[in-house]
Amino acid sequence: MARIVPTVLASNPDEFKTMIERAQQLSNRVHVDITDGDFTDGQTVNLSQVYVKEGISLDLHLMVVNIEDHLQTALSLKPRLIIIHAESKGSLPEVISEIKSMGVDAGVAVLPDTKVETARELIGTCDHVLIFTGKLGYNGGKFQDDQLTKVSEVRSINPYVEISVDGGVNIENAKQIKDAGIDILYAGGSIQKAENPEEAFEQLNNEIGGGK
Repeated sequence: MARIVPTVLASNPDEFKTMIERAQQLSNRVHVDITDGDFTDGQTVNLSQVYVKEGISLDLHLMVVNIEDHLQTALSLKPRLIIIHAESKGSLPEVISEIKSMGVDAGVAVLPDTKVETARELIGTCDHVLIFTGKLGYNGGKFQDDQLTKVSEVRSINPYVEISVDGGVNIENAKQIKDAGIDILYAGGSIQKAENPEEAFEQLNNEIGGGK
């Protein structure tokens, strides 16, 4: 069953506190974006400022240039899932192996201009693939529906991998995304910037027939 997972992308600790508390009220699984200011234009809080309350599953999405510089801190947060970018520097297959050896699910994200085939080795060994469909480092970017063609390509490499979409998810496109075979819809701006975040979350869930 597809589900909506609220996203937190915060530029400072106060904003993070507001967003993470809101996300945790809505779902027992949350998605936190971390950027280093080099991989993307914007910079978020750093990993040492990230926290979730007990019982919340944390998906960490690391949009950073040098993944190995951040990995140990990310692992210390005991997340459910760590998503690295196929475009990051470092020995990425070894990073995937290290994440999995710690009992954490390993994911790989591909940007719109990245061909699925170039990330074949990573996709073949990971637990999760994130198809990026928005504007990197920003909440509420425009959804790029042409990226949904990557779903079948990913499935041909790893048939049972969990697949998510991140970027521009909203009430207008949620059903289209779910019908394309996406398991997880990461929703940031459409929830966090909504006048009534709880109502926005429920509407998205109803649109895809998902759960909390």
